[in-house]
Amino acid sequence: MAQSLQAQKWHCIDIEFPCGNIERPFEISLEAEFAGPGGATLTIPGFYNGDDTWVVRFAPTAEGEWRYRTAAGAQGLDKKEGALLCVPNTKPWVHGKLVIDTDHPRHFVYEDGTRYFTIGFELDWLFALDLETGTLDKTSQIIDEVAGNGFNHIVMNVYAHDVTWEIQGRGTPHDYSNPARFVFGGTNEEPDHSVLNIAFFRHLDRVIAYLQEKEIIAHLMVYVWNKRVNWPEKGSLADDRYLDYVVARYQAFSNLVWDVSKEALTYDYCGQDYITNRGRRIRARDAYNRLLTVHDDNYCRKNPGEVDFHSVQTWRSDLYAQMLGLYGELSMPLFNIEHGGYEKGPYKTFTGDYQDPYACLERNYECIFAGAYSTYYWQCSSWNIVIGEVSSLDPKVRPHWEYFKYMQEYFADIPYHELMPAREGVMSGLLLAKEDHSLYLLFKPTGSHAFHFTPSPDVKTYDAEWFNPVTGERQAAGTFERIHFREMECPWGEHMALLAIRCYKE
Repeated sequence: MAQSLQAQKWHCIDIEFPCGNIERPFEISLEAEFAGPGGATLTIPGFYNGDDTWVVRFAPTAEGEWRYRTAAGAQGLDKKEGALLCVPNTKPWVHGKLVIDTDHPRHFVYEDGTRYFTIGFELDWLFALDLETGTLDKTSQIIDEVAGNGFNHIVMNVYAHDVTWEIQGRGTPHDYSNPARFVFGGTNEEPDHSVLNIAFFRHLDRVIAYLQEKEIIAHLMVYVWNKRVNWPEKGSLADDRYLDYVVARYQAFSNLVWDVSKEALTYDYCGQDYITNRGRRIRARDAYNRLLTVHDDNYCRKNPGEVDFHSVQTWRSDLYAQMLGLYGELSMPLFNIEHGGYEKGPYKTFTGDYQDPYACLERNYECIFAGAYSTYYWQCSSWNIVIGEVSSLDPKVRPHWEYFKYMQEYFADIPYHELMPAREGVMSGLLLAKEDHSLYLLFKPTGSHAFHFTPSPDVKTYDAEWFNPVTGERQAAGTFERIHFREMECPWGEHMALLAIRCYKE
């Protein structure tokens, strides 16, 4: 029996298995069956990590002793046994995996019960920032900025190579096109799909671990079709090997959710059957049952049983109506990964239809008031041009990430998971309400100066408080007796604002 190891609950530990003289190490299968407290069992696939060493990355899900035994396609890796002691989690940023709230199935919650109000941020090329340096200097800089401004869900690619459209910023220090390391052997131009680049994945390990330390979910898109990646043939042995390797290497990270592909069916690269096959293959190999989605509204609509939450991309000017319609059709969380708002920066990379920071923020709130979650894009971080040192930028071109810090802080005090889109009681604006009418949350869009509001007939009085989503300021409006369509005039004129109304029936 090997010497006993120790790990905290929900924390990764790498159990190493040296074995030399194997010609094609990526073709060797390895898994370990873990038996833990209360009869729990987990079968975890291993992966080759270079230096004649295989790894089983394990994150215990319950405190107490776990025992394991390997099964492998090589004699030197087969029937290895050991034990591990799981001790309590002491890190405040680790909450277990993200799950669907069974009491509020349109929303997420962490395994330990911690609420999770999703504010996404697209960082496709996050993997590439320090590939050449072997550090996390640039990576940690932008992650720290993102985390400090309320974002808690990074949408990222395992690998992306280059964009297919014209951009500014080419040749600058902020250009991460043609990354320093390819995900496979060889290069993107002359790939060797029979092997995987260990150095690349060792770096990606550190990136995802750092996201976990900052309480950020890594929304990992396994494939992307429009970023010039020279992928293996669909469904080939090399394709399966890549997918299996990614799942084996990253499933133990509790801050991970799977996304089969960015814009999965948009570019006529594959069909629904292939995406379904990829998703099922992930689930079959992921012992932890991390949440899975597909970045494609059409796929999610036609295959609701294949995803845990619905991902959509829509730039429509009637965004609220579109999202509200989807909300009414679904019984799972709704996540708008891309709503057409791409805040401008020093370089013009991809404009979408909305660049003004105020307009981009308003579209995020339209998603929220339709009962959905959303993602933010900045033109100088969401694709291959990445500026991490945003604090040093001239304020004229600096992104307004602080808007989302105020959003996250505000919804820490608002039980979003208990609110539902509603229409009764308001003549304009957007409305969320608790089922018992004890709380109303109103959104006043740009252009209007007031609400006319009538609460439920059984309400006697109510307190009202304004919130400015651009400054974070809150201002009490007062306590009122119920009357029919009382005018609630915004203290900031015609700028967008929120109004929280807490009602009392006695």
